[in-house]
Amino acid sequence: MILVARFAAKRIKIMDKEWIKHQLECILAGTSVFKHIPEGIGNVLYCDTNQPGEKPMSEKEARSKKIKAIAIGVIALSLIWGLLYSHYIWASILSIVVLFICFAIFDTSFSGTDYFMGEKGFAIVSFKDQRDNITKEEVVLFDELSNFFTGEIIKKQNYSYAGTDYYFSLYKKPENDVFDLAYHTEGSYNEKSPKDPMRPSGASLEYLLMKVVEKQWTLYFFNAHRNEPEVSFSIIKDESMYSDVITIGHDYIDVYGTRYNRGNTKNIYFSNGNLVIEHVNHKKKWLGFVEEGDKSVIPLSYIGNRQAFLMLFESFYNS
Repeated sequence: MILVARFAAKRIKIMDKEWIKHQLECILAGTSVFKHIPEGIGNVLYCDTNQPGEKPMSEKEARSKKIKAIAIGVIALSLIWGLLYSHYIWASILSIVVLFICFAIFDTSFSGTDYFMGEKGFAIVSFKDQRDNITKEEVVLFDELSNFFTGEIIKKQNYSYAGTDYYFSLYKKPENDVFDLAYHTEGSYNEKSPKDPMRPSGASLEYLLMKVVEKQWTLYFFNAHRNEPEVSFSIIKDESMYSDVITIGHDYIDVYGTRYNRGNTKNIYFSNGNLVIEHVNHKKKWLGFVEEGDKSVIPLSYIGNRQAFLMLFESFYNS
């Protein structure tokens, strides 16, 4: 299993930050490996792929690779069963590992998926046999969107870290008060405290794309709404979306109908993933077991366009 993990890591390692930076420069020069980039997304700010090759192997290269895979398999299996014939369980396990690696080496097919983010949106493009033979294209433009929801849940097993589940959901602008899903992806990764929160170990390429998309979408949303008299935010709760639940104006914040301003806000703090706002009329009695007055508890994981909300919220109370 260690050999399999090392082999997989070797394939992914080349698509690092430097490779991406180089390809962005090549895109500007028209010399990148990518043969199809949807024009609608605007200037490309991020790119990635699970197939960094520019073209498939030649017949000679493919034949040579297959011969090597067969030779490695035959030699490795002969050694395993020659040395461990009396330990058939371990021999079987090692044989499966060897066969997995050999099949990976034997595979000379050429296909992949490219990921792009531009100033106006993002795209996912799949190809087969040749980079210009497009089999699937998905384009999502920012001016078609209304809400970006994302969340991460840490899993534990026997009180120990067991992975992190995540999701990203993007919704279109409403039609007849109905919000249709524009894009959704979910998965998990296995790094408890990522050294780079944008690229945790074990995360998919979709996750890496969505992290940069969230930053670009936040900038797009913020610039589009920062000069408006008020900006509304939706929440998702129990798989239902509630629009215009929170509204930030120039001199107030309205949460479920309770309006707060700088003069009537007594306290603001974060607690267990919630943003808590206390009105000056809020009081605690009986050692805190009884509360009176207005107090709003906003689960941050429920809020659409959360990063933009926090930027506007901070700007409002700090101005």
